[in-house]
Amino acid sequence: MTRSRTLTTPQRIVVLGAGLGGLTAAALLARAGTDKAKLLMVQIFIKDLADFPAMNAAWEAWLPAGCAPPRATVRADMAKPDWRVEMVVTAAL
Repeated sequence: MTRSRTLTTPQRIVVLGAGLGGLTAAALLARAGTDKAKLLMVQIFIKDLADFPAMNAAWEAWLPAGCAPPRATVRADMAKPDWRVEMVVTAAL
């Protein structure tokens, strides 16, 4: 999956930069031997708060029912100008 400027689908909310080969959060979690049902905490950094409603809807659609972890979402400048969202995810193994 390539980077995207839209936040309209659950898959796009978890798109990471090219430095990680465009892997999704689900792929990175699987590589670590875990999955999105085992999230313990997530920090979300969003470039433009106008994107928050779309990001939040995609986030809720992406999570398994009853598995929403504690989450903090803050507005922040991104390391790369074309990134819209960055996440720090902590999950159980």
